[in-house]
Parts: sequence; structure tokens; C-alpha cells
Amino acid sequence: MSAAPRSGMRVPLAALVAALTILVVVALITPGTGDDADPSSRSAGRAGTLALYSWLGADGLGLPVHRISGAFELDGTDLLVVAEPTVGFTDAEVGTVAAFLRGGGELLLAVDGPAVPIAQHLLDRVDVGVAHAVAAGDALPVQPLDPGGRVTKVAVGDGVAFDTPAPTVPLLERDGAVVLVGTAVGAGRAYVLGSPYPLSNIGLEPRHGDAGALVLALLERSRGGRVGFDEVHHGEGSSGGAGAVLSGPVGAAGLLGGLVLLALLGVNGRRLGRPVPAGDPARVPSAEEFVTAMARLHERSSRLGGVAERYAAELKERVGAAAGVEPALDDEVFVDRLRGFGDARAGAVEAALSRARTLAAGRPGDDALLALAREVDAAERAFGPAASGTMPP
Repeated sequence: MSAAPRSGMRVPLAALVAALTILVVVALITPGTGDDADPSSRSAGRAGTLALYSWLGADGLGLPVHRISGAFELDGTDLLVVAEPTVGFTDAEVGTVAAFLRGGGELLLAVDGPAVPIAQHLLDRVDVGVAHAVAAGDALPVQPLDPGGRVTKVAVGDGVAFDTPAPTVPLLERDGAVVLVGTAVGAGRAYVLGSPYPLSNIGLEPRHGDAGALVLALLERSRGGRVGFDEVHHGEGSSGGAGAVLSGPVGAAGLLGGLVLLALLGVNGRRLGRPVPAGDPARVPSAEEFVTAMARLHERSSRLGGVAERYAAELKERVGAAAGVEPALDDEVFVDRLRGFGDARAGAVEAALSRARTLAAGRPGDDALLALAREVDAAERAFGPAASGTMPP
């Protein structure tokens, strides 16, 4: 009998495996920009700035480093790093950078030929003009960049050179072409680098020059050490960020896999839990089954005090019915009304009620409840068959 369900699973299961296989193959053969072309601080590829982000942060210098994504807000940032933006700046965003600089913030903007049109609006705002293209090679300081003279040469990739009209200050040059400039904007400064290569994972390696020392020199000139990496202009807007991976093949694979799995469960009648034992739903449970079920329910909920409370209510109902006393009365008044039937009887009821109330306020065990049940039964029997619930002999 068990072979039929297993065979019924084969078609949906095979569909799931086939769908995931096809999607993985499509993801592998689909051309894309590739990790090596991603300049963001999340990328470990050649063009990424993850190494710089990690080195400045907890894995290196221990500076407070953060990523700016979603809304383009610069609160809590002293040095803004914009490495090879791939998304243009809006008027409002350029205004945000300008206000940031006027307030004393520092900007490190790195662009190459393809990134210049994207960053043009921001370049115009900081009054930096592009002169011409520059080939890859070593750039040398035009003037000392740090007191220790640590920056002697910096490797740059194919990029651009800048015009240097006053008050623009040339800082690095390659074959007479200026590839790093600094300019004052309000109380802050903007540094514009004509090649993102020195900030990249590959360019930051010591064998390629003093790129790390260059970054440190610029940090030392800034007002503080809180470094923000701009990921908004790498596409991490309100719908981007790390969750953007869900829009690619990985996210599609997960969605398709979930749908096929739901179909598999539906076709085979599978439940996400233990099956209920077969039984007759129309059958009325016996008194023993009911009591057992209630006991298990109270045991699982760890509230056995309710059982003692129920014993007290039952005692007052049955004795009250036999003695003609209203069971809704307060315990003290109820017992006082029973004095007419003898102090011994009333005292037994009073003792049973007191014990029941005490147990109800705590977490009684099985032994305490059993003793209470016997005491209640004895008190009920003292008031005759109407109270005990037994037939007269």
C-alpha cells in the first residue's frame, strides 16, 4: 500500500530538480557585468572596494566605517568615498554633498573616462574640470602629501587628468598630467582622483604603490574618522542593497523552488506536521476519556491550580444543593450558613474549601490534588446522597 504514494511523488520531485537545474545553467551562461567590474564596497572583484572598506574598518584600522544605501543621507559621515559611480547624481543629491562639504565634510571622488559623464553634475558643483585622458602608470606627488613622506608613487589605471585653475591644488601627476586634485568647498575639501584603481581591491595591494598611504594622508586631513562609502550611486537605492540579489537568478531559483515544493506537498496531500490518528469524529467521548483529556491539558499547561479551584466550586454546588444554601456566597458566609447542620459538617466543608483555595493559588502536584479530592468527597458525603452524587442504598 505504501508504494503508491512514493510513486506519486516522482513527477513533482523530478519537476523540481529539472527546474532548478535549468535555472542554474541559465545563470551560468547568461552574460553579465561580472564581479570584477563591480566597484562597490561589497565586491571582492578586481574593481571592488571591499578591501579598502575592511582595512579601514574593524578588520584593520578600526575606524567607524559604514555604507550609505537607500536614502542618500550623510549624517554621521566625515569622509565620503565615491568610487567610480555607476548611477548619476540628482540635483537634490548634489545639494546634499555641497551642504556636507560646506559644513566641514571631506569628499574623495574617484572617476575614470566612463564614469565622468555620470559624475559630471557633481564635478561641476566642486569646480573640477576634466582635461584629457591619461594612460595607466605610476603617479608621483606634486607636493608632499603627508609629513612622513610615505606617499612616493601611486599606481593609476587608464583614467583622466584635470585642469588646475586656482584655487584647485594639484596633488598627484602622471607624466605631467594632474590625476589628483584638491579643492576647498566651504569649510570642507573635495579630493578628485582621475582613476578608481588606487582604491580598488587590486590597486590597494602594496606591490602596486602607496595607495594605502595616500588614503591615510587624506584621512589625516579630514575632520574625523567616520568614513561613509557611497553605495547609492552603485545602484543601492530604496529597492537595492544586499537584498538586490533576490532579483537575480539566485532569487528566481529560490522562488521557483518554493513554488514547486508547495505543489509537491499539495499533490501528495502532505501535511507540515504529525498526522491526526484516525477515529470516529461523531463518537461522544466517555467520562473517563474526558477527565483524562482535561488532566493532560492542565498538565501540559502547568496550571493544575485550576483543578483545585474546580473542586471548591463543585463542593459548594453539591453541598449547597443538599443544604439549601446559595453556592455563590463567599466561602466564610457559606460555611456560616451550614452551622445549622452541625459544627462537624460545617468544619469539614470549611477545611476542604481552605485547602482548595491554597492549592489553586500555587502549582499543586498530583498527590496534593488526590488528597484534596478525597477530602472534598468526604465533606460531600457528610451532607448525604444529594451532595455526594451517589444513589441511596
